[in-house]
Amino acid sequence: IVISILSLFLTQCERSPKIDLSRSEAATEGLGKRLGQELPQGSKVVLVVMDPKIESPVFRAQTKGFDRGLDPYEGKIKIVDRVKIKFEDSARGTSSGMPNKVYFDILKDNPDVDAIVSMVGIPMLTDGEIDQLPANIPRLYAVILYHVGVKRAFEEGILSAAVIPRNERIEQSNDPQDADALFNKYYTYITEQNYETLTF
Repeated sequence: IVISILSLFLTQCERSPKIDLSRSEAATEGLGKRLGQELPQGSKVVLVVMDPKIESPVFRAQTKGFDRGLDPYEGKIKIVDRVKIKFEDSARGTSSGMPNKVYFDILKDNPDVDAIVSMVGIPMLTDGEIDQLPANIPRLYAVILYHVGVKRAFEEGILSAAVIPRNERIEQSNDPQDADALFNKYYTYITEQNYETLTF
């Protein structure tokens, strides 16, 4: 019986459809490219990612995409730390925000860092926590897959730029193979200059 169950499980796994990870990679690759273009020479960055020990092809694709986007700027930007978020410590699930404690720990442990780059969204700080922030905080770049608290984070000076899903109907057609075209189809890059167009 045990052998039969194991055989059935393996058969079902073999039949599972292959996940298309190109969109996940395009989002973070686009962020990596823009980070490399915008930050000055010698910038120090802390990267926040989900723990690679979590068996998730999506998380691996996000890291792969970001590294590929930033690769041409390897000598320009230095990643001084990679903060790994355990599943049980994530704020509200796997893609719904950087834990507030993690954000404050990064500020405390890296007082001279130029930017924080998050693959797990942004911290949802309370008014009291915002009042506790240092006078000068590093720029925060993030991939945000949800429509909550983004505009407020810009208004409070916490968020500098973000990759978010396009908030309009997307034409049903074959996805482009080019990473930049794929990014432009599904995502938009919001900055301090255009965030006022947001409604969330």
